[in-house]
Amino acid sequence: MDSAKEINDRIATLTHDIENVVDGFTPGGDTISELYFERAKLYYRSGRNSEALNDFLKVVQLDPANTEAREYEHQIREIFDYRYMDYYNP
Repeated sequence: MDSAKEINDRIATLTHDIENVVDGFTPGGDTISELYFERAKLYYRSGRNSEALNDFLKVVQLDPANTEAREYEHQIREIFDYRYMDYYNP
């Protein structure tokens, strides 16, 4: 399993790559959707669910056929619904 530092370093690298995409692709040939998807999964693994949800939503916007991103989005929404129910319904 990756350490928190390794995950955060990879997130930083992906963020840099996302910010420097040209014409939808990285120099390595990855699409921006793939970068967001990989970063979203890292956010999810590290418990940063709000950031993960934002990236999964971006993936779905860029690639509506990505069913895996939709599944992650659904899982995170279920976590939020369960975790924050008392905040919304006192």
